[in-house]
Amino acid sequence: MKKAILTLLVLMLADVSNAQGVNMKNVLIVYGSFAGSTAAIADSMRSCLQTKNCAVDVMAAAGAAINLDKYDLVVIGSAIRGDNIHPKVKQFIDANRPALNKKKAAVFAVCITITSVKPQKREHARTYPGKVACGLHPVSNVVFAGNAPSAGRFGNWMGKMIFGIVPGDYRDWKAIKTWAESLTALY
Repeated sequence: MKKAILTLLVLMLADVSNAQGVNMKNVLIVYGSFAGSTAAIADSMRSCLQTKNCAVDVMAAAGAAINLDKYDLVVIGSAIRGDNIHPKVKQFIDANRPALNKKKAAVFAVCITITSVKPQKREHARTYPGKVACGLHPVSNVVFAGNAPSAGRFGNWMGKMIFGIVPGDYRDWKAIKTWAESLTALY
């Protein structure tokens, strides 16, 4: 009984806050993840944005057109592998380009080379949001470090020699939260 009354009170307060002009924003986060790191970042963004009075939908990218009418902001993220974005992200943008061109969009790239000890690799990694945008004009973009699992002794040595990276989870959850929060000022 107490639980039912508490639920009713919460619903009534939600209706009052909506009637008082609290404008909940709708955000869609679309991502392409190869090994789960980008998916976890998208989910972290959802949690952050929900605390900022946003209704947030998160979905893995697919090549089908969807109705974007209800969204105030579309956030598109992609893991980078072999200098390329996730193919499903490109397919999503291509299938939804006319609607996306009318929306505010933000993009993020997730790659391990942003952690490289080699300056030219880090500099190149900073270009990845442009690849994720695929011709869109995002209101904000960022590169996050990902999670690089061990590739075995030889693979780890090669990664260090060629790319200047070592295995590890380099996701900066504070930076991810800060960027997600900054998006609320853009729509």
